[in-house]
Amino acid sequence: MSPDHVALAERQFEGIIKPTAPLPGDLIKRRGPSHDYNCHGLTFLVRRGWLDDLDHPNAVDLVLADDGYREVPLNETQPGDIVVYRARSRLILHTGIVIWMDKGERPRAPWVLSKWGSFGEYIHRYNNVSQKIWGDGAPCFMREACDEG
Repeated sequence: MSPDHVALAERQFEGIIKPTAPLPGDLIKRRGPSHDYNCHGLTFLVRRGWLDDLDHPNAVDLVLADDGYREVPLNETQPGDIVVYRARSRLILHTGIVIWMDKGERPRAPWVLSKWGSFGEYIHRYNNVSQKIWGDGAPCFMREACDEG
């Protein structure tokens, strides 16, 4: 991205996304704006590109099925699991990677690394994402079959 595009993305983030952070420290910037990859590209493609349902219908659902992901309950979530945010229509709108759990915290609120469109990468609690932007369905946690046991 050009410096002008980065500055624009930062201004947009400040006005649109950042106000959703309920508490200071609940949203930690990890990387700046980029058009190189999206949230699914971070979660499944190691930052190597965009994985988009607009171009390939149900692309993320296909990855989940092909890689043997299964849903895990919130109380069993662990680092390395992924979180999937869906619209009520079941379309996947956003994904992220669980990176940290506070074992003694009740209720549990895993910390997630995700890429917010072109805005950048952020570390945030799983429930600190704007439903207006990332969906109106309940987030679910998933684990790849090869990570079992």
